[in-house]
Amino acid sequence: MASITARKTKKSTVYDIQICLTQTDRRKLYAFTNRRIAERFGEKLEDLLSSRRTGLPNREVQEWLLSLAQTDPQRYDKLASWGLVEHRKTNGTIQALAAKYLDDPDVKDTTLGAREVTCKRLIRFFGPDRHVSTITDDDANKFYSWLQKHYAVATYGRDIKRVKQFFALAVEEGLILRNPFRNMRGSSTTDTSRFHFVSIEDTIKIMEEIDDPQLRLAFVLARFGGLRIPSELRFMEWKDIDLTNNKFYVKMPKKTNKHEQAAGNFTTRAVPLFPEVRQAFMDYFESLPEGSPPLIFGGVKFKSLRSKFQRALDRAGIPVWEKFFQNMRSTRETELAEKFPLQDVTAWLGNSPAVAQKHYLQVKSSNFQVASETETMGHFVGRKKEQHCNAECEKVMIENGHVPCFPTPDELLNINLHDSASAGESPSSVVPVIHNSKFIIHN
Repeated sequence: MASITARKTKKSTVYDIQICLTQTDRRKLYAFTNRRIAERFGEKLEDLLSSRRTGLPNREVQEWLLSLAQTDPQRYDKLASWGLVEHRKTNGTIQALAAKYLDDPDVKDTTLGAREVTCKRLIRFFGPDRHVSTITDDDANKFYSWLQKHYAVATYGRDIKRVKQFFALAVEEGLILRNPFRNMRGSSTTDTSRFHFVSIEDTIKIMEEIDDPQLRLAFVLARFGGLRIPSELRFMEWKDIDLTNNKFYVKMPKKTNKHEQAAGNFTTRAVPLFPEVRQAFMDYFESLPEGSPPLIFGGVKFKSLRSKFQRALDRAGIPVWEKFFQNMRSTRETELAEKFPLQDVTAWLGNSPAVAQKHYLQVKSSNFQVASETETMGHFVGRKKEQHCNAECEKVMIENGHVPCFPTPDELLNINLHDSASAGESPSSVVPVIHNSKFIIHN
């Protein structure tokens, strides 16, 4: 049991805590300025000893110890010297944890780059020296609101996923007991306002401005091959092109872990050798001297690839669209999905139907016009217009904002009775059913 004793000093009264670790081992903590504080401290010490004797963890005690390590490190270190707690961790700042979060040999460079961006945002908001144990649920909500204010929904949705990973690492390291971002949900929301369909007309104009066969091939693979640019160009070899069977193979770094990549063991997919792609391969191959290296895009500076294409757009007088490479891939997937089964298209482009539907397939504005001119009930609509309206009537109704020539229920019944009688059916077998002003005829 912990006992409290008062002790007079020159300036005031202080309180000491004595606690028995064993029957013969008694220890003291000195100079608490307030008796109530000393009593609470003693209660926590008793709970700590009880937890150690039973071997059952006490969450409240663990949270108290984490707080004590920050607010009163000297007394925490004293408990550690008695063997009651682990020695205090001194690397629990945002800056120090960020270094550990980024030091992961199994993570690809692109993922590390994304993690680094998230760490910079955490440091910008909380400061580099803020200890993770002092970040509360309220602080987490404030950071989330800050992200929403400064970034697009897709950006902060991905950030929150990485922030949850960041603080999950803090839990693993024993710096905190509970992730303050645990209840927040990340997202991969697609902003359809940034979709852009790259038309064939614009594609032709751009290609006319690209003289280099290698650069033209890269553009064709982006627009007609649907490749991820630049990652799926980096490792492409001439042996991956199968002219006999009209297909080529694409190595997918996105679907291959870092160690497998280093060993040259890639996940691959087969893509049809579309006519546009085949021609671009042939044009570039014919321009190469003998003894060229096996890598098709060896020596290409991929970081400048986008700017080279955008200069071609400037020469063609075409404004640069957002999400430059992704929208070319999205355009191709949309085109192919209109002609082939989606399971085939997604196998060729290396994603899933769910991902294609959410992130790639676009709603083409041209389809609105086609749909508005397509008659599903062509025979009935033609008969309706013939029997119930003339051109002058239709013109007047349209001018007044009415839908022309929609038959009344009685007229609709008469039409179908007439049709049934012509077909030799009994009029009683035709029953009109009205639902929400829409007419459904049951025979």
